[in-house]
Order: sequence, then C-alpha cells, then structure tokens
Amino acid sequence: MGDGRPPGLAELARAALAEPRSRIELHSERVLIASFRSRLFKFVDEAVFVRRRDGSIEYRCAACSGYYDFGVNARRMGRILARLENHRAGLAR
Repeated sequence: MGDGRPPGLAELARAALAEPRSRIELHSERVLIASFRSRLFKFVDEAVFVRRRDGSIEYRCAACSGYYDFGVNARRMGRILARLENHRAGLAR
C-alpha cells in the first residue's frame, strides 16, 4: 500500500465494514472473512483475506451462490482497496 508495508487485518476490516450490508464473520491473527448481502435479492458474497508468513495479504472475493455476479465483487474490492489506500495516504500526511 502507500508506505510499502502491507495493511493490517484491522484496517481491512474497517474498510470492508464501510460497505453497505457488510459484516465480519471471522477476524483472527491471520484470517479475516467478511460477508456482504445484496440489497434486492439478499444474496451473500464473501471476501477472505489471509496474512501470509511474509506479511503480505492474499484475498479472494466470490459469490456464495450462483455463477455470475455482473462484476459486483470486483467493484466492491476496488472500493475497499481504494478506501484503504486513502486512509493510509491520510496517515502519511
């Protein structure tokens, strides 16, 4: 991210919770799982963040049901990462 170090899972949790209809399902030392419920049909999407041993974070975001989400998860992850980047840029000032 902005200062070269990977974000903490607590920072990621705050960024994910800023999304509508979101909740944290699991937050441990190395894993964060967030779920997001769609407004109209109440489908659930899930994002999983895993802190690797080298400190970097891997993530995956997918629908829990169905085959296609019309790009909703990719846009959501873009917003979460942008929110994280903006927060970190503000801290660097």
